[in-house]
Amino acid sequence: MVPKAIEDIAKQEIADLVKIGVLVKNMQTEWASPLFLRQKKDGGVRFVSYLRRLNACLERHPYPLPLIDEVIWQMNGFILPPVLI
Repeated sequence: MVPKAIEDIAKQEIADLVKIGVLVKNMQTEWASPLFLRQKKDGGVRFVSYLRRLNACLERHPYPLPLIDEVIWQMNGFILPPVLI
């Protein structure tokens, strides 16, 4: 349900998003998430998505970034260029 005050604006915004391919009408998928509308201070409409169900579907693979010293060591013979001041 959309508040009557922003109903026309919301319908126009949804039509624009469907037109450019951001939203798809009548699509049933496990990747879908609820969408809410919030009115901006300038009178426009902001779409807010509730992503907790989507996050629950994702598989986490934490991969720590390597330390810069380890990367340089693996590059055998690489010399760091001097920093220009």
